[in-house]
Amino acid sequence: MALKNLRISLKIVISLVSIIVISLAAIFYAAESMMKLNAEQAEFIDRDAQSSLLGKDVEGAAYRLNTTLYRLITTFDSEQLDRLTAEVQDAQPQFLKTIEDIRARRADLSADLDAIAAPLDELFAKTKEVVEAAKLMDSGHGREVISSEVEPRIDAILQATQKLQATIEAQLVTMRAALEAEASSTVLVMVAMVAGGLMAGLLVALLISQRGISAPISRLSAAMSLYAKGEFSEAPHGTERKDEIGAMARALAVFRENGIEAERLRAQQRDAEAAREHDRQALLAELATDFEGTMGGVVEAVGK
Repeated sequence: MALKNLRISLKIVISLVSIIVISLAAIFYAAESMMKLNAEQAEFIDRDAQSSLLGKDVEGAAYRLNTTLYRLITTFDSEQLDRLTAEVQDAQPQFLKTIEDIRARRADLSADLDAIAAPLDELFAKTKEVVEAAKLMDSGHGREVISSEVEPRIDAILQATQKLQATIEAQLVTMRAALEAEASSTVLVMVAMVAGGLMAGLLVALLISQRGISAPISRLSAAMSLYAKGEFSEAPHGTERKDEIGAMARALAVFRENGIEAERLRAQQRDAEAAREHDRQALLAELATDFEGTMGGVVEAVGK
């Protein structure tokens, strides 16, 4: 169905719906962009936070290993010795697992992780020597190995871990700043899109109003002004329409036809009046002629 055949009320509804639909589409698109940005932000923060926590785990494991070794060489309880020995032996796979967990999350930190892993082989070779000293109750040799061989390597691991933590924190700050800037940009884009959607809806509504309502009514108003002046040369536009404007145009066409008919009747009346006046004048002239002829005969008879 053509737009011009729709009722005016329906055209108004279409205009309003156009504004709402376009505005909502812009809002939904902007909201989706914001949700996507929030998801990315949460992903980055979660990734870096988990990596940072795993780095803390490495630090904690290094401190615990050092403490366990000292407890190992000072215990005389065989059960405790076995338990502490098992803890020392389990420490290396735990270190390696934590490092690989971080690497799986942050492959870009491989260099820092390699620096943490580098002293591990030598470290745990020396821990075995401490374990053997503990089993032999040689605490002096055990302390010497810990202070001269184990602790420097643990310090190297701690320094590498602190460097890793500093790298993660710096990247987290940079990423947060970038995400905040992107969020601000997204908000501006969202506002612009909503405003653009509203403007687009208004333009559509204006177009529908202008072409479907305002322009046809203006043409009918111009035609009505001409008909009021008695100028019926131009037929009204829009008589084929099926809406209220079409009904108005058809009513105006009837008014025009009635005006033309009235003008025709007035012309006929003027012609009839002119013909009657002509006949009256002819009759008067004929009567005057007859009167003159009669009077002339009378005068002539009297003179004889």
